[in-house]
Amino acid sequence: SFMPALYILQSTTTALFYVGSALDLPNRLADHQRGHSPYTRNRGPWVLVYQEPFNTLVEARRRERQVKSWKSHRSIQELIDRAVG
Repeated sequence: SFMPALYILQSTTTALFYVGSALDLPNRLADHQRGHSPYTRNRGPWVLVYQEPFNTLVEARRRERQVKSWKSHRSIQELIDRAVG
């Protein structure tokens, strides 16, 4: 049983972030690696740099919208750094 999660991918070629949420994170990541997602298809390879578990997909989606609303590479980097630190 998988937990819904917010996740952040980072492109190893462009350093761009991709913020998403998923019910089944391992499966979703496999989709990205297979090129199923138009946005990430030609911008990879991507690495999972952050994940945040939630009890429901609704909560994960809400968090995804919040992080996306920052529109700032630095804010996202700080979120990742705090988790790693």
